[in-house]
Amino acid sequence: YNLKTENLIEFEGNDNYEIQELQSLRSTYAFMNQSEGRALSDKALRQALLRGLDKQTYCDVLLEGGATAGLYTPGFSVLPSTLSYGYDKLTNPYTYDPEGAKAILEEAGYKDTDGDGFVETPDGDPLTLDFVIYTSRAELGVYAQAAQASLKEIGINVNLNTVSYETLLDMRDSGQYDLLIWNVLEANT
Repeated sequence: YNLKTENLIEFEGNDNYEIQELQSLRSTYAFMNQSEGRALSDKALRQALLRGLDKQTYCDVLLEGGATAGLYTPGFSVLPSTLSYGYDKLTNPYTYDPEGAKAILEEAGYKDTDGDGFVETPDGDPLTLDFVIYTSRAELGVYAQAAQASLKEIGINVNLNTVSYETLLDMRDSGQYDLLIWNVLEANT
């Protein structure tokens, strides 16, 4: 039986159950819509966003002790660490650095001009990123809420938009999102 990680604790230490764990090829991707005319077409905003996300803490704390138990690994490449394609030789250029993220935003002209705690665009327009999540994988909502809170700390306003999986795929394909999270099984053959 494929057990959800949040239910694992119910069976640990019970001799009536044998638990087998293995590294998965399931990966979670958070897409940024970089299309022209979208807020995230600005490289500086994307860089600030990436530095404002504390993925290690999300894995270790929010996802039931994930990374320390080997269940979740914060990623930064297209291929997961479970595939032997040199992941261990890669370096993440966007480690968690909220002060660095704020500096990138300021240098690029993003400022909180109305005092609401969120930056406006360099043109002075309100900035709100639409983060699309779907209902069938609960951990995605946990991640999105954590990302929303982390990005608020650096002044980026994020609106969570929860939809069905099918609607998410339609929105992904038509580009109707700023951020979108999707969980897939990679290299499944």
